[in-house]
Amino acid sequence: MELIMRAISAIRNRRAEMNVPPSKKAKVVIVTEKTDVFKQGTAFFEKLASASEAAVQSDKSGISDNAVNIVVPSAEIYLPLDELVDRNKELERLNKEKKELESEIKRVEGKLSNAGFVNKAPQKVVDEEKAKGEKYKEMLEKVLASIKTMENM
Repeated sequence: MELIMRAISAIRNRRAEMNVPPSKKAKVVIVTEKTDVFKQGTAFFEKLASASEAAVQSDKSGISDNAVNIVVPSAEIYLPLDELVDRNKELERLNKEKKELESEIKRVEGKLSNAGFVNKAPQKVVDEEKAKGEKYKEMLEKVLASIKTMENM
């Protein structure tokens, strides 16, 4: 049961990262040597991991090249990306997010390059702005990686 719970949690986390609503069902393919264990949990995958169906197999045959791969103890899980995401809508959303992050980074860098702000503002405020800039840059890297993944689908 622990293996099934970890797998369901990993699927739900990945779906959340990709902004896939729970109402959007998709097939889940579980590749494992412990097929008997995971076959007993297929109903849980359908109910708790928003799977339209849960297929358990011992090899990677029949899995789409653009499937999302999730590695958990004792198994690899594949979610067909084309069933989860409308590629064009997701690219549009990611590009919008990219523009917003770029403008925030530009705003923060503008503040930090202003000698008047840096000299007059309390050090705590300056440090907070630096932290915001770093956070925005990390988020931008993730968005760019997601855009690249979507474009290569």
